[in-house]
Amino acid sequence: MADSHASAPDYGLDAPSVVRNLAIGAVACIAGGLLLFVAARPVNNLLGAILLLWGVIAGSLMGIVAVLLRRSSRTGKLDERDEMLASVGLAGEEVVVDLGCGRGLLAIGAAKRLSTGKVICLDIWNPKDQRGATPETLAENARLEGVSHRLEIRTGDMQHMPLPDSSADVVLSSLAIHNIPSRDGRALAIREIARVLRPAGKVALLDFKATDEYEACFRTLGWQAVSRSPLRWGMFPPVRIVRATKPYPSVGTA
Repeated sequence: MADSHASAPDYGLDAPSVVRNLAIGAVACIAGGLLLFVAARPVNNLLGAILLLWGVIAGSLMGIVAVLLRRSSRTGKLDERDEMLASVGLAGEEVVVDLGCGRGLLAIGAAKRLSTGKVICLDIWNPKDQRGATPETLAENARLEGVSHRLEIRTGDMQHMPLPDSSADVVLSSLAIHNIPSRDGRALAIREIARVLRPAGKVALLDFKATDEYEACFRTLGWQAVSRSPLRWGMFPPVRIVRATKPYPSVGTA
């Protein structure tokens, strides 16, 4: 019998090094607490108990965070993806850009909602951000989901997108823009979004930090319907979604 997992897409583990380090830290703290308890007990029972309690509490907290991060990657982000895409209201013929597409969670979700449109998947393919984030993995996930013909996979930096002006209807991104290390770099990515979107084009950016910067940039650009959601606890760390609509030139700056 064929392995059922072989025919299922895999959207990967986000921040794998963080999850790994937390798991290692949890084991180390608990083991360290036990060792300190044994070493201190002949001298001072109370001190030994305190050291053991410290190790167990610290290790347990690290373990809980590791489990929450893993759950977020496996189920939470799929739920948030579906709600985020529903809020964009795709009609089916749009050109959608997914920035920092990774294994294709957003891109493939969007492609399944299109009839004649396409999704341009853009990434620099950094495995530190998501394990196994490669063009080949994305292509395989798209094949398994039956949307290969709707995807255009490219390598490119969101700060300098290899896309023409006013060439997209929707820009999406999930847990990607914050990876740009500088505030100026993140602002440049927002300006690039403004450049490639057509008037009346929509943007939805999901992230766990720097969302106040994204919102401020869109307001400075004079965009319409700018909003930043409350914290959403379906993912861990909790995330916010920034949404905005590009105005026509007569309405505001682009």
